Amino acid sequence: MDKLKLIGMGNFGKIYYFDFSRKEIEKFFLIFPRLLNNLNLEKTQFFFEESHPLESIGSEKHVIDKDYSGVEYTENNQFDMEIIFLQDVIKIIIRNDESPRDEIIDEIMKISNGIEK
Repeated sequence: MDKLKLIGMGNFGKIYYFDFSRKEIEKFFLIFPRLLNNLNLEKTQFFFEESHPLESIGSEKHVIDKDYSGVEYTENNQFDMEIIFLQDVIKIIIRNDESPRDEIIDEIMKISNGIEK
């Protein structure tokens, strides 16, 4: 299974952040929705517009906006998540009150190769 490059992570109390390389934005749209699904978070409108089945990525029918910058937000009763598209980094911020840190880390590791040195 293809995985994303995790280039940074940390936390401030119950706020966790994870940084992914912006260079892999096409792969991000294929892989990241699995994390949303596993954490029972809804895809944002941007993901509905930009993430498509594997066969359409890179085809003439569909081109991902590689220059998109902005903030996407989704939440459920356990987490709220911001997906921030910056110039070089896609930053994921997850906040929660129950602090299931291990669950969050486990799900991130399922879609990533761990921290890239």
